[in-house]
Amino acid sequence: MTAQTLNTAGLVIGFFAALFMAFFPPRVRQYTTHGTTAFTFTSDPNPTLRWRGKSQLALSITAPVMLAVGFLLQLVALWMP
Repeated sequence: MTAQTLNTAGLVIGFFAALFMAFFPPRVRQYTTHGTTAFTFTSDPNPTLRWRGKSQLALSITAPVMLAVGFLLQLVALWMP
């Protein structure tokens, strides 16, 4: 692989990671005064739409990993002759 290919791949991966982070932000955990996580339910979860929560969780974990991989690809491309 050439440096230009690695740099382009890093930019594309970083772009999609930024889109995922913008449209699927990570969930912010709330903590009680005792330091445990608090769960707040506004209603019963709809079984037909439960996939949305699972996909948001998966993409909110995947996006920072993709951002790191894109950065590392660009860093490797910088060191290539």
